[in-house]
Amino acid sequence: MTTHVEGDKDQDLLGEKGGNGFPFLIFMDADGNTVAHHEGQRTSEAFLASLATADEFSALRKKAAGGDAAAKLEVFMKDLEFGNMKYEAAKAAADKLGDAAKEKKAEIDGLLAGLEYKDILAGVNKKAEAMGQPTPEQIKVLRVEAGKGFTAMLKAGHVPAAEEDKQTFYMLMLDSAEDAKDAATFEKALAAVKEMLSGNPQAGKFISDKEEILKTLKGNDK
Repeated sequence: MTTHVEGDKDQDLLGEKGGNGFPFLIFMDADGNTVAHHEGQRTSEAFLASLATADEFSALRKKAAGGDAAAKLEVFMKDLEFGNMKYEAAKAAADKLGDAAKEKKAEIDGLLAGLEYKDILAGVNKKAEAMGQPTPEQIKVLRVEAGKGFTAMLKAGHVPAAEEDKQTFYMLMLDSAEDAKDAATFEKALAAVKEMLSGNPQAGKFISDKEEILKTLKGNDK
């Protein structure tokens, strides 16, 4: 549901479940956990196929609960992918997997970083929502706040795996680095943004403007 409904307790559900536009269709279990994404056609046959996938995941979760180590790892990976866990809980669960997760470490680290990214963004979004209709100045402050969190993530080696997350990750980092007059972080973030926008012919002015800001920041360092 993308329309604002006054008093709706689940107003943020779309964002919480990873949706950023319509249509965004998922299957959830009785606890509100995502068990399948529907990405096919919106036909009865396609929905039944997604439902079958959801049922398979629910069956896998029961297998994991029964002690199957391979099933536990697979369920954990899916829960990370679907955003069914908060960052701190997911990190603690990853540590408990031990040797079973070694081969998947890089993938798990990327998914964990995605949860950390979403937690930071969710906190800033809640502040924005509490403001009602934030002013441009307030929005800038919130963007800088999120960017500071993302900068700390980058310094810890935590970068979200999803490409759509990476773009916001580095874009807001540019805002915070400019505000802090941090040329080194600004340069790293800009390099990542330039790579992501390399195939976009409309990004030329944006990139050139940011390069001018980088020159100014480097000049200030001197």
